[in-house]
Amino acid sequence: MSNNNSGCFNTQNHTIYFFDKQSNLTYEDWANHPAYAIWVRLNLTVFIPEKKMTDEEKKAYNDYKITGGFLKVYDFKEAAKIWWNNLSEDEKDIIKTIPNFDPDKFRMITGIKV
Repeated sequence: MSNNNSGCFNTQNHTIYFFDKQSNLTYEDWANHPAYAIWVRLNLTVFIPEKKMTDEEKKAYNDYKITGGFLKVYDFKEAAKIWWNNLSEDEKDIIKTIPNFDPDKFRMITGIKV
């Protein structure tokens, strides 16, 4: 799998790939695309405050007494599913507007069936 590999040390802006196909967007265009603002909300880590911690988590993360909670780390596909399940239908539709959107490749990367 690959991400953010459009090149380095260039003197010109080049278009980038999405779903293994060249798009007509530069990285700057992508950063301004409505789907980008939704995509970057995917979090691999989430702070869990003490009041929401389970007894098992309190045993595993004894420092919660100092920090007031702990940082829960998700693997990418687990985080992607949480992210997707918290999107509105409109936001999901916006994600599908990513250039060259391919539901099969999206599932392969994220584990999410669209």
